[in-house]
Amino acid sequence: MNENFSKNLLLLRKKVSLSQCEVAKELGISRQTLSKWETGKSTPDATYIKKISEIYKISIDELLGVENDGDHVEKEENIFQSNKVRKKNYLVLLFVVVDILLSIVLICISKHMFFWVMDFNLILLAIYIVVRLMYFIKAIVN
Repeated sequence: MNENFSKNLLLLRKKVSLSQCEVAKELGISRQTLSKWETGKSTPDATYIKKISEIYKISIDELLGVENDGDHVEKEENIFQSNKVRKKNYLVLLFVVVDILLSIVLICISKHMFFWVMDFNLILLAIYIVVRLMYFIKAIVN
């Protein structure tokens, strides 16, 4: 087996939104065994490979990454990563829209609120920068 196999196992499980416990229970193994397979620390024997392909409804060749030399594994990983980025972008967009609407409402209420709005926006910007820095540091550490 290769590194693509373990990545493939993990991506397939996440794609169908199953936990390690659920898949392990269906295979009749422990969660730790499945975790070792997904991290590449060990590999399943042929009977489990057949069961895994049935659970995920794919061919054994696809599961093993034989077709196209594992290109589909990279595609799945890219899709998974782009979905995570897309979700983060939607949250940022929502954050900005709420901020703009709140700013307009506060300014309309009173001209003296303008300074409060500016302070509020600076606080939100600081929080956003701190959160993005935490993601960046987490990405570097991992």
